[in-house]
Amino acid sequence: MMAQSRTLGQTVGVAVIGAVWAGRTIFYAGTGTSGDATLAPIDAQIAGLHDAFLTAAVFTGIALLLSIQAFLKETRQAGK
Repeated sequence: MMAQSRTLGQTVGVAVIGAVWAGRTIFYAGTGTSGDATLAPIDAQIAGLHDAFLTAAVFTGIALLLSIQAFLKETRQAGK
């Protein structure tokens, strides 16, 4: 079960970050790319990649906070 959830998480994560990159790249490029992020200027691609990494960092931070909360809850219940 753990392997399946890890694989699903990785697959969904790559898809979400790729979608963020493509969407933000097209946003930064303006209307000249006609929906294809790979044809955008390099500056727009770099800005889109920056936003994708920020999104991944936010998701990682949220996961870390949730893990800490679960750990603290478990240790409090074990101490009772």
